[in-house]
Amino acid sequence: KQSPLHYFITDFDHDSIAAYLYLDKFSITQPSGFTNKVLHTEHPYKASGKDLTYLQYIAELKNPIIIAENPAYIEFDEIVLVEPSLTNVLFGEFGFWDYVIVEANKNKKTDEWYALGKVGYDSRSQSVWLSTFYQSLDNEKNSIAIPTESLYRKRIINLLENKYFRTGDTVSIRFRLQSDFIVTGWGWAIDNLKIQERILLQDNSPLREAYALYPNPCKQFVHVSNYVHISSITLYSMLGIPMDVRFEDGVIDVASISSGNYIVSIVDTEGKVWRQLLLKK
Repeated sequence: KQSPLHYFITDFDHDSIAAYLYLDKFSITQPSGFTNKVLHTEHPYKASGKDLTYLQYIAELKNPIIIAENPAYIEFDEIVLVEPSLTNVLFGEFGFWDYVIVEANKNKKTDEWYALGKVGYDSRSQSVWLSTFYQSLDNEKNSIAIPTESLYRKRIINLLENKYFRTGDTVSIRFRLQSDFIVTGWGWAIDNLKIQERILLQDNSPLREAYALYPNPCKQFVHVSNYVHISSITLYSMLGIPMDVRFEDGVIDVASISSGNYIVSIVDTEGKVWRQLLLKK
């Protein structure tokens, strides 16, 4: 069982990221014509070939996410070239064909996945995706159009927009493409995924004055000012994984961890939580 995370941030360029995802007909590679690795379906994705039968493409985060207080958002860049619905047809109605959807599950029961944000969507979600899908069709009306990175559009989803989830819930999150029996296209690509990035404080964080970290960047030791007012302190990787480091007399020993960016999370004696970026050289 994987430990729950408070946040998850990746651009999919590091080889280690694959260990954090269950991939079913998704992969993390660099598509043809792209400049970096992304999370994506196969291209083109397949149709089931049988009426009322559907194929599922799934990428699920292995570590569940603890939903924060507002703001609690997922952000990512995406390209969606899947079969568009009929005009003015809503998700779930006849005529809404292939689709992509971001879902969460609180109880790990197969029938309790609920949409995050509004609903599933397809190429009709963006006019540029729709026009690209129809740019080039084969004899079976499958789209054979190949996108460029200029087709990326940002999607922002509020984790608390769905009535089934509340602050403090621990949820599994997945990305799913459903394909019906005919007509396919290039598929779905996702990059620059940020889950609850906003819980990290910005550069103007009051932590800089209340509990300053120095030196930052650091090599071996980090000093924390006003440490007598600290109840607990935890160092997290950018994937939200706690790091095994020692904190004593206002000094964090970071000699044993790898170079990179980390989050220092401080709980003071009044119960306030402070977070700050730390760079280990």
